[in-house]
Amino acid sequence: MRNSILLFVLGGLLASCDPNVQTGPIVDAKTATISVDNGAITDFSNIDTLISSFSYIPLETTDSSLLGNINAVFPIKNRIVVFDKYNAKSVFIFSDQGKFVAKLSPSGEGPGEFNSIGRCKADSAGIDIFDNSLSKMLHYDLDGQFSKEYKVAHFYKTNFLKYSEGKYLFYNVNEPTAGNEGYKLIAWDAARNQLERYFLPIDRSLSMTESYVDESHFQASPEGPVFFEFFNDTIYNFAADSLKLSARYILDFKDDPSPAGYVNDKNIRDKMKDVEKNQYAVFGCRYLELKDYLFFNYIYKKGNRSVIWDKKRKETFSNANFIVSSKTMLPCVNWYKGAADNQLLVKFEAAELIALYRQRVQEGATKALLSSLEHVTAALKEDDNPVLLVINLKG
Repeated sequence: MRNSILLFVLGGLLASCDPNVQTGPIVDAKTATISVDNGAITDFSNIDTLISSFSYIPLETTDSSLLGNINAVFPIKNRIVVFDKYNAKSVFIFSDQGKFVAKLSPSGEGPGEFNSIGRCKADSAGIDIFDNSLSKMLHYDLDGQFSKEYKVAHFYKTNFLKYSEGKYLFYNVNEPTAGNEGYKLIAWDAARNQLERYFLPIDRSLSMTESYVDESHFQASPEGPVFFEFFNDTIYNFAADSLKLSARYILDFKDDPSPAGYVNDKNIRDKMKDVEKNQYAVFGCRYLELKDYLFFNYIYKKGNRSVIWDKKRKETFSNANFIVSSKTMLPCVNWYKGAADNQLLVKFEAAELIALYRQRVQEGATKALLSSLEHVTAALKEDDNPVLLVINLKG
């Protein structure tokens, strides 16, 4: 841990030579260390005591709103924005009660049009869709009305998060960004189509390795965008005003921790094999930060462990193989697709929910326990759109 912190600090000092580059995150008094005793876990952890309330939102099924998969859910004001990247390849907008509002789909290459969705994000200002093939960002309001678009200089961008109006933090993999140098993060002023800053050099020898980035690896927070990677023990925070990357949290595993800078190692393929041989505990990149809690997982001894960290008390609430809740009749709450404040949104296929309800009836579950699902499943068909389970946690 001391060596990793020293490397971070030295990286920040070296970056000061070039105002357009920051090579490592800043570690300061705001950086928190989360200690994980990966040698002491439980099979199950019940989070009933954390839940204040829960509800189910069936997403309306129409010919225009058929979903094949859900990659991300954004609960914004009185809207629920759903991103289906691989099946419908569209963005769907529902009311907060699940009524279908609009659908954003590929339509072309002209102004206000896109032919593919690389990534989608949504916040109170609207919806941002990035078309990597056309190298442009398109912005829509929460009713699906097109507002504006930005052309972005071509570089391989696998994910993004808006940090200011018309400005985006991009994750870059497998391509040089400045001469022969490569950088993982790029702060880009899309409105002016110009660079603001580079972060974290990437070794060109990694150009053929797999990229471990999905929708959850960029998250908005009150302190600014949060970014993290597979194999890396650091959760990064990006300050939009100062354009600085800092270490927000460092995961400190008690037994067999992964080496610092794991993802940068030239021998990453060999180290991945070492993980399979149980030589390291590694951050598994399922991470969610709520107002008062952190949810994340790690891989150790071929097991996928789940952790809940209480931010107020600065202690671990759960370190288990599975996180369960009897209140919601859900066997595991690791399947979240979205979040807001102290709220989790979990996707449940209609057929799965119907089957679970029937199973609980056969098991003789109490009427009180079954009542939360009766009114939902009674109106469902097995091929309907998914149902969102909304879990509100205590503050």
